Amino acid sequence: MARDWIARLGFVALLITLAVCEPRLAAQTADESEGLMHIDVAVANTAGQPVIGLKAGDFALLDDGRPTKILSFHGYGEGGGELSAGITLVLDTIKLPKNMEALEREQVEKFLGQDGGHLSQPIELLMLTDDGLWRVGTPSADGGALVNALIHNRVTSWTGDNWAAHIDESWEQSHAANLNTGGTLQIHNPAGPPAESALRTLGEIAAVERRKPGRKLLIWVGPGWGAGSGVNPEEMAKTSQERLAAFDRIVWFSTLLRLARVRLCNVTPGEERAQPSGSEGLQRIAAEYGIWPAAGLEESGLRGVGSPLELDPQDRESIVELNRRALATESGGETIDGSDAANPIGGCERDAHAVYTLTFNPGPADHADEYHALTVQMRGSGLTAKTNTGYYDEPYYSDAANPALRRVTVAELNELLRGAGDRSEGELARELAGLELTERPSAEQVDRWSAELRGKKAREALVALADLAAFLDPPATEIPGDPPPDDEAQRKMIALATEYVRQTIPRLPNFFARRTAVNYQETPAYYRGNGRFSAAAPLHTVDTSSTAVVFRNGVEVVDAKVLEREKKLGTLNTYGTFGPVLGAVESALANAGDLRWKGWEKGRGGGVRGVFRYSIPATASHSETGGCCLPDGDGRIGFQKRTAYHGEIAVDPANGAVMRVVVEGDLTGFVPLDRADIVVDYGLVTIGDITYICPLRSVSLWRARSVTALAEWNTESFALWGPYATKLNDFHFDNYHLFRAKVRILPGVADVPH
Repeated sequence: MARDWIARLGFVALLITLAVCEPRLAAQTADESEGLMHIDVAVANTAGQPVIGLKAGDFALLDDGRPTKILSFHGYGEGGGELSAGITLVLDTIKLPKNMEALEREQVEKFLGQDGGHLSQPIELLMLTDDGLWRVGTPSADGGALVNALIHNRVTSWTGDNWAAHIDESWEQSHAANLNTGGTLQIHNPAGPPAESALRTLGEIAAVERRKPGRKLLIWVGPGWGAGSGVNPEEMAKTSQERLAAFDRIVWFSTLLRLARVRLCNVTPGEERAQPSGSEGLQRIAAEYGIWPAAGLEESGLRGVGSPLELDPQDRESIVELNRRALATESGGETIDGSDAANPIGGCERDAHAVYTLTFNPGPADHADEYHALTVQMRGSGLTAKTNTGYYDEPYYSDAANPALRRVTVAELNELLRGAGDRSEGELARELAGLELTERPSAEQVDRWSAELRGKKAREALVALADLAAFLDPPATEIPGDPPPDDEAQRKMIALATEYVRQTIPRLPNFFARRTAVNYQETPAYYRGNGRFSAAAPLHTVDTSSTAVVFRNGVEVVDAKVLEREKKLGTLNTYGTFGPVLGAVESALANAGDLRWKGWEKGRGGGVRGVFRYSIPATASHSETGGCCLPDGDGRIGFQKRTAYHGEIAVDPANGAVMRVVVEGDLTGFVPLDRADIVVDYGLVTIGDITYICPLRSVSLWRARSVTALAEWNTESFALWGPYATKLNDFHFDNYHLFRAKVRILPGVADVPH
């Protein structure tokens, strides 16, 4: 299984879309908290009939036997809000004798012809033959039309949009290649033994279904043991490399079926289990087929494989099916054997219309591909639940602190840099990348450190280290010990700040400023499959640019060419650093009752600032954050969210000038993002002959899940969440000057009559 972290979190953007003069009212409230893991659960009563109308309290979820909190719950069925599951029926006749092929076709025709051919919803009928995978007719709710197409062999080649077939290429190259060729992949000549060909086809179908929304039911009508795709291949999991490849394939199928929301129902008409019986027969099958187990294992409970070492063909408990029987059980489906498959096929369809979706967050994983068994218990008597039997957890599903980082104070970092003279630039840069500050250094301190360091790499590593600490408190030694102001003095400061934001900022002249940007990005450690790992790269510079920013009529305008360049690079785009970001301040000041005094802090060039904390709920928020991409669909679906946020405002107590703003998004329960924060430091600048307070520096921080692609047999692939990655922008602003046109009057020029 090939796994590739797609180095593309965007383009991503931290949008502070706030208007100072005309604040926009929020159009939506905070999203419901959802978990990273989604599972669909079908509930039946003692008679085997689906049960609808249940509530979240009727379900209890166990993850590896431990009670796990259900974060969101949706029930579907009669009056439900989700469309019924899409249904695909595959008639598997590959390498079958004519009599068995005829039996399968007969039973499929019986099923489609029931109730006069009136199907509850459209069914896509596919046929897997020695020549490939074919679509029979067109998807239809008219069973008679499908039967007619099957009888008269009206088929077309099945195709699927293989959006990431070339995972060794860049994301853009891969998509461009697929778009230019129509994005199709045809399976005409199944390679290898029949069982492997069928498995490949199953993977192709599920990978295509992954790119469609909603639940799906895949009914596979095919042979059981001893014929066609029921004859297991000769490739074994005997060597360590074969076991590793087999384990990766197991993980791939388990993850794909869960994410694609495919419930597999395996139907075997006229099943005769042509296999040895007893322990001797089991040993022979195990020795011959490696990971392929005896029939009936799914009835006694499927046991997930936790590592390649568990694929021991001599150990009965470790034998796991990698065929349709086990995959059906693992997906929450079932295997139905019998001489008359018409009714069993209908039984497969029955559960498609009454399913509950639960979400939860996985527990911490100690290693890659850690298997977790799932159990859903019903609190009502006589109810049983069917869902995915388990999932493979990853360490990066939770955003845990990096234990390798050494936490240091500002004073300790200062001592380290003092003794850095005998180290090379590369050594110092690597050492700084392995640190984490516990306090916020002052801008003056960072400037002094940078001036004393030799080498661009070391200075950039220092800036990245300091920027990550920009949202922390300064050292206790740098916090003034002045007593807090009384309530009246606090109200006065708030009133002055309100006057400053509402009156002074809108009157700023139109001006230019130079924006020097350094874009940083972290590359996370990642397991690539087949025993290969990619090492982590700490925050490192990916782009540096200098461009003019225009502040015109109270709005910040960035050159469109610069934005397009940042989009292509996949760097973090940040807007609203100038006046618009102060809309966050205005919202906080408008609810002065929610402002809380935090304390005093030292300002640039001396003096003190009063610092207030604030919190804005989603219902009153003017802050939006969004980006690309979600792994759902084709892996290119963007997202945008109006977020609640909190932060700090540092004001000059004498005149209410806002000198520092911190905006931190409240993203609890929002799966794509962990952080979307911005801090802006202001200071005195001269524009024309007048002194104004304008931005001097800003830091934008974005931490989000990456998107990864998993592929098997170098063809089928699908997207899912990968490791967390961090993007950071460091902006410095200078060279302020007025924005005005120059007009020169030329004497002696006469008007030309028209």
